Amino acid sequence: MIANTTIVTRGLLLFLFCLASAIAQDPIDLQQLNEMKSKWQAMANAKQRISLQGRFAARAGNLVRLQKSKMVFRVREGVVIPRIKNGNNIELIGYLQPGDGELEFVVLRLAEGSTDVDQLERRRNRLPKDKHQPWYELAAWANRRAAFYADSDLLRDSRALIDAGFEIERRSIKRGDFKSLRSLADRAEGMQIDRALQAELIHQALWWEWQSLSKKKPLKNADRQKFLDKLKKELKGVVTPVRIKNTKLKRSYQQQPERTYAEAGLSNRLLLHRFFYRRVLLPMIVATALEDGSNGAEVAKAIRKEIPEEFDLAADYDIAAVQFRVKISDTLTRSEMLELVDQLERTNQRKLAKSTKLKWVRESAKRLARRGPAGLVQAANEYDALLGDKKKAIALLKQAWDQSSEKAEIEERLERYDLYRRDDAWMSKAQVDSLPRNQMQQAMREGRVIKGMTKAQVRKSLGQPDRISRFVTRGETQIAWSFLDTSSNRIVVLFNRRATSRGQTQTLVTSVSTMPRK
Repeated sequence: MIANTTIVTRGLLLFLFCLASAIAQDPIDLQQLNEMKSKWQAMANAKQRISLQGRFAARAGNLVRLQKSKMVFRVREGVVIPRIKNGNNIELIGYLQPGDGELEFVVLRLAEGSTDVDQLERRRNRLPKDKHQPWYELAAWANRRAAFYADSDLLRDSRALIDAGFEIERRSIKRGDFKSLRSLADRAEGMQIDRALQAELIHQALWWEWQSLSKKKPLKNADRQKFLDKLKKELKGVVTPVRIKNTKLKRSYQQQPERTYAEAGLSNRLLLHRFFYRRVLLPMIVATALEDGSNGAEVAKAIRKEIPEEFDLAADYDIAAVQFRVKISDTLTRSEMLELVDQLERTNQRKLAKSTKLKWVRESAKRLARRGPAGLVQAANEYDALLGDKKKAIALLKQAWDQSSEKAEIEERLERYDLYRRDDAWMSKAQVDSLPRNQMQQAMREGRVIKGMTKAQVRKSLGQPDRISRFVTRGETQIAWSFLDTSSNRIVVLFNRRATSRGQTQTLVTSVSTMPRK
């Protein structure tokens, strides 16, 4: 037999005792009689008739003993005492009177009753199937007697009655009434309901509450956040990212959340808590996404921070952000464009990276062209540096040369592409070298100076200059030789000193002009 103190907790006893107060007490049981001990003397003086029920323990002559009682039960002469099985209930009618130093119970009538278990079974069969209160009341009766007699079988039956009544009460709650369901869940602990069932009720109440909340149009972020805070408080593990990818469980929970939770074990319930939390939180994050994808990177960052399991979704928002930047790539700065191109190349979008860069260079060139020769030179640099398009770069430099009054710097840039200005035409070095040498010789014989002559050739043509000037323009050293011709006009020969590809210095005539003498 188990000790009384281990049968039920104080909370459960209090709960069941309150329910037991509603049960009819005719006859009273031995435990109730014991609780009335302070009134025994008055009852004896008044010879108050008592109808009592208790468990038979033993008999000796006309004396009867009941379990859990030290009182003497003296059967009055002439009262038939049937053969009673030990442990069965007997019903006694009699009164209290003084005995040998203590009160004794005089039995006027005695009848054998059934066991508590048998009584319980008969009463249970008469219980309504749709009302929970009678089940709780019968459980209170059984629990009280089980505690008094330390009857583990009766205690087990009492537990079954509580569970059955609890399930009836649960089924009676209208679907969606999360407040009533949560109230039942809160009482479940005091009723010693299985913890797994308690957790199921709390989850179901929260789920119903979320369904009710979701019907609000629009659902404010403040309300959503308040519910998220409730989930953090009520459900364990909601903020812990799920490292295990259980697609089947997640799909089942999306389709049948309540049933899936009820059938899940403890470890899977922790996963379901997280799924629930994500289901509430994710729409609040993605609601901040702009339709054009311009803030996709920020949305992706928020998803990775709060719900890292949704890495595919975060990647989609990153892609949307990139696509938006591609659309507006012509408005980006050079460094922003290069960063975007690098990102595209790293994600194996090389074709898109190339077209993005081309679009940016073309649009940039249009804007630069409006700035004149300097802008055209910069545009040429971009075509060459970013696209490797030397042909387009040369075309832009030639256009800049045509528009510029300071052509030397542009000619130098063109010479890097092996293009030289000779006789009003652009020639490669090979073409220049292939020019008939008699052109130089003819000019020297005629005392003329033409572009491309060296200092020595100029001296042979015109002799020694009477004036030499040097000056630096845009980092280049230019030399001017001045001569007086036979008609007293002044001939100015302009040289440009440049470094050759072999690291040597070459000084050649770049222009010849004649000015009237003042």
